[in-house]
Amino acid sequence: MRSGKALLALTVVFGALLAYLYFVDSKKPVGDAAEKHDKVFTVDASKLEELTVKGTAGETTTLKKEKAGWQLVQPVTATADESMVSGITSTLSTLENNGAVDDAPKDLAPYGLSQPRISVTFKSQGDKAAHTLLLGSKTPTGGDMYAQRGGEKAVFVVPAYVESNFDKKTFDLRDKTVLKFDRDAASRLELAHGDVKSAFVKNGMDWMMAEPVKARADFSVIEGLVSRLQSAQMIGLVTDNATDLKQYGLDAPSASATVGAGSARATLLIGSAATGQDKSGVYGKDASRPLVFILPQDLADELKKNSDDLRKKDVFEFRPFNTTRIDITRGTQTMVFEKEKGKDTWKQVSPAAKAADTASGIRQLEFSSG
Repeated sequence: MRSGKALLALTVVFGALLAYLYFVDSKKPVGDAAEKHDKVFTVDASKLEELTVKGTAGETTTLKKEKAGWQLVQPVTATADESMVSGITSTLSTLENNGAVDDAPKDLAPYGLSQPRISVTFKSQGDKAAHTLLLGSKTPTGGDMYAQRGGEKAVFVVPAYVESNFDKKTFDLRDKTVLKFDRDAASRLELAHGDVKSAFVKNGMDWMMAEPVKARADFSVIEGLVSRLQSAQMIGLVTDNATDLKQYGLDAPSASATVGAGSARATLLIGSAATGQDKSGVYGKDASRPLVFILPQDLADELKKNSDDLRKKDVFEFRPFNTTRIDITRGTQTMVFEKEKGKDTWKQVSPAAKAADTASGIRQLEFSSG
């Protein structure tokens, strides 16, 4: 008896669920390919000039396109992250209407549009009025989102994946480059942490250590550091205008890195470990700007390498591919090896002529040269 009542209850619940799904999705057109693929807006991404984005975090960010590119104008003035803005503008220009839901809904709450979770307002060249996209909740299947155009009653659906392109905070939309310099012109690198100071200069295609001693630097390590500094991104922003650097450990930085590119110099300062919600990294600052940001801990660690980690460690200064003769003296005996012309094999020419064992001694010398 009990099992029969339980089955009846499950049947009622299942029927109610089917009815709900039918209610929210029944008005979507089926098989109307022309309507399903209509664009939400007829807009050219390259013609967009103004954007205002409000995401689920409640932050509203306004951007304008200037000659130098997109700029944030509210709530802060800053250079925009061009890739993030491009994601928004291209999505607006290609966004498709996946089907009508209700042309004149009496209640927007079921669609999450009484208080839209996300809104994007934009203007293109020549527009007298702005256009707005409002996004509400996802449909029960999760594949679409309910949407409206600003000033219109009709509710329709758009692909749910566009949410990630539109749901942005102010920090997401600003340029997060830590240090700006001409990578191709970089010719000097200075590192300091504690009492340790190192300096490197580029000589043609090689990097040379200038301080604390003169020696060949490890090319791949120095190039890697310069590239890392050029591509480093903030993982958080503390303040746009720091007035007290002591609280961030930036009055006496734990480390610094300076890149010289021609006559220009760019310096990154490393402070103390970040605290509170930002404890996953360290405080940092571009010496030429007033903002304080959060950097990944591993970048700070990389800049604190000792001089021995940065100099070339090869035993010999030669290249295996163009070496043709090796003399090895042991006690009073000297052995001479020569590379056979046009081949990758060696022969012993003194004290006796014979084939050389390239799998042992000769090969070891080649490896030790790098």
